[in-house]
Amino acid sequence: MLGIIRKADRSFEPFSPGGFRAVNSDGFMLDLIKSEPKQLLNKKTRRMGGPDDLEAAEIRNLQWLISSPKFSHQKTLRSVNFINITKTLDN
Repeated sequence: MLGIIRKADRSFEPFSPGGFRAVNSDGFMLDLIKSEPKQLLNKKTRRMGGPDDLEAAEIRNLQWLISSPKFSHQKTLRSVNFINITKTLDN
């Protein structure tokens, strides 16, 4: 995953080893998230690359994000949705 992110900005580095967050030289943070499986025993891989790559953080009930309001043609987050995700990741 880091290889794909670095195609856009080569300065991205993992925030912590094996974590879900990358940060670039300007301090912009990128969080890799995925929906938690409906059946908790049905765990799928959270890492797409090697052992030094990012590992997706699983978020329960992520469907609300997919259903969040759209602005223009791009799907972006309202600030309250962003805050909710950030609080979830920080816990």
